[in-house]
Amino acid sequence: MRLPIATALIFVAALLAEPCAARGLLWEATTPDTAVANTATPICDLFADGYEKPAAGPCASCFDGSVNFTETDVDCGGNYCKPCADGKICASGNDCQNRVCSAGTCQPASCSDGVKNGNETDVDCGGPTCAACAIGKGCNVGNDCQSHVCTAGTCAAPTCFDGVKNGGETDIDCGGPTCSKCTAGKMCFASSDCVSNVCAMGVCGP
Repeated sequence: MRLPIATALIFVAALLAEPCAARGLLWEATTPDTAVANTATPICDLFADGYEKPAAGPCASCFDGSVNFTETDVDCGGNYCKPCADGKICASGNDCQNRVCSAGTCQPASCSDGVKNGNETDVDCGGPTCAACAIGKGCNVGNDCQSHVCTAGTCAAPTCFDGVKNGGETDIDCGGPTCSKCTAGKMCFASSDCVSNVCAMGVCGP
């Protein structure tokens, strides 16, 4: 049984929509027409040759090697294409991979640009390059945090039972003004950090 033409066209549209998006093309939501090419907006019809209509100009594409429609540089930036790499032309931070546009040019990520970019886990902190993040900031691992504790993607406050040396502790979960005293062989700053009340050369005595 043959499908009605309109139904067949809708079916073809559904098949082509996803591959088209992957190629950076934007299709009209309707079935193909034979009207004059829509040149005012970056959309095109579902003709297999990628044109608005036979003999019309090519559809706007993020892979055509030109700056067109809302792109700020060749095949990047604007409302439709991927963000631009460092050194490319931009109008705002949204045009850039690192979300920083200065003097019309996309800038490299830094630890002082006021946005979360590069390998940062939160704004200007975390990751292998920037300083550790404060409590409540985003993180991936403990080293992203000043407290060295990352819980459910957030830097947690230090405690006396988190398994790491942080806060005012002199050794792991002991010493300092908050936690219990450290046993012999643990690090200390003062005799009050130690169970023995003896701190010699930075180590609790027996």
